[in-house]
Amino acid sequence: MLVKVLLTTLVLFLILPVILSVPIQTFMKDQKEADTSNTPHIVEFCPLNEWYWGFKALSKCGNTSYYHCLATNEGRFVEFCNESSTWIEKGTYAVFSFAYNSIVPRSCPSGTYQPTGRWSHESTSLCEKKMSACVGIGEVVCDDGNVTSDRQCRCDYADNWRMEHLIQENPLNTSCVLPSQTEFMCVRFKCPDGRELDPAYKCVEKCQEGFHRPNGSFQCLPISISESGETITTSIPSEFTTKKPKIELHPVVRLTQNQVVLVLPIAVAIVVVVSACSVLMSKCKKNSSTEKQLQNLAKKKLFERQARKKHRLKLERNRRRSEKKDRLQVKVDKALQKMEERQRIRKEKKRLLQLGENQADGACGNTDDLNHVTVEI
Repeated sequence: MLVKVLLTTLVLFLILPVILSVPIQTFMKDQKEADTSNTPHIVEFCPLNEWYWGFKALSKCGNTSYYHCLATNEGRFVEFCNESSTWIEKGTYAVFSFAYNSIVPRSCPSGTYQPTGRWSHESTSLCEKKMSACVGIGEVVCDDGNVTSDRQCRCDYADNWRMEHLIQENPLNTSCVLPSQTEFMCVRFKCPDGRELDPAYKCVEKCQEGFHRPNGSFQCLPISISESGETITTSIPSEFTTKKPKIELHPVVRLTQNQVVLVLPIAVAIVVVVSACSVLMSKCKKNSSTEKQLQNLAKKKLFERQARKKHRLKLERNRRRSEKKDRLQVKVDKALQKMEERQRIRKEKKRLLQLGENQADGACGNTDDLNHVTVEI
């Protein structure tokens, strides 16, 4: 049975690529002129996973480095093939512009950032990273970040909040952390009277009258009556909006048409082979499970035999202990009987001795009376 399955699998692996290559080759021939051009085609959505992306890239462009699927300024999606790939700088994502008929970079939308650059055929419809939110208990924003870096958070030390993992020590005077890289939690911490927390969450002397410690500052600065707030605004660097994107040829591995045609049949053949192997593995697994059950049953019987043997040995030990105890009890009873017999004999001897002494005393008294009578005569 196993040999038949293996032979069938081998035949399918050799024949399926040839059979499937004919319709695929015809399809590729019909689509060659339309799909390998640089003309963008509007689609409902871009491939959602890596496997589907690779399939679309091979079937449409014949190379994964040629296939592009990008968003447009109008919020739609287009796909096209292009041998040259555009380098998209960090902080931006690729967008196709119908006005310029080219790929242009656009700054990351609010709440997202892109820390690294990438090629346009690798670019998704938006920036990859999402900004962290400083919304935990006691958390405040330390640095709002930008299109290339994440937002940083800290604990509100001015309101007596302190980072839990920095309570014992803070040798680097750390104040802000990246939530995407460091897990932290803010806890309440009250300094002694006359002291307050500084940006490094250490208790320091409060500023003297006429001085204050600005937000994020370690030093006390004099209070100015004419002091006014200053608003800092951030804007997207002009290089992202005014600089013309640089078009560079992206190094790719070229595939021939025949190689592309054979990709899917070989993939199908591999799937068939894997399925056959899975069937064999399931049968082997079933057999192994049966063997395992037999082994477990044998182990169970062995365990039962051992348990019965232990029980018999235990009963034998208990019987021997009982017999030994009975023999010991018999010996003790005999010893007690002998002791009682000896005590009885002693008492009898003592009684006889006492009786003899009494008779001797009576004989002596009669002799004295006889002597007295003789004297009188």
